[in-house]
Amino acid sequence: MTSARSGKAPSIGTLGAGSASHLAAFAFGRATGINPTLVPYRSSSAVLEDLRAGHIDAALLLPLMPKDALAAMQLRALAVTSKAHSHLLPDVPRITELTPFIFDLASWIGIAAPAGTPKGVLDKMNILFRWAAATPEVRKAMEASGVTAHSLDVDETNRLIAFDTVIWAEIAKEAGLKPQ
Repeated sequence: MTSARSGKAPSIGTLGAGSASHLAAFAFGRATGINPTLVPYRSSSAVLEDLRAGHIDAALLLPLMPKDALAAMQLRALAVTSKAHSHLLPDVPRITELTPFIFDLASWIGIAAPAGTPKGVLDKMNILFRWAAATPEVRKAMEASGVTAHSLDVDETNRLIAFDTVIWAEIAKEAGLKPQ
């Protein structure tokens, strides 16, 4: 993959060094064998402005805008990086449909409690949060923000955190990032 403008490796806008989009862009480069120039920005709007102006070749951002909003900005979504299609971009393929490698970079949001919180309390909190996430009002608000609600129990959440910690720590190390 090269930039259509320069013939060099493409430039990809991200939301700053160490951000999820930075690590995802690095992982994308590693998985594809390209070495993109990662360009950090302070906001999604700044990334989109420079992408629209042609200062960068691509951006890796959360799908918070429907396809028609992107089209109004004269931009086009090429792929989503999650296993599932985005309800905001239903016709946009998953990256695994376009490439031979496995690539699942979906972000998630969780609710945490202090270490040592009794499991019974965590389980009760989990039931309440799962109930809230299932209400039509919360689902509608989440979907409008590009979020698809998936509820996990406490043990599933702990396994997800442990798995992602190993994966993303390895990617951060390969990207040359150091804990701060």
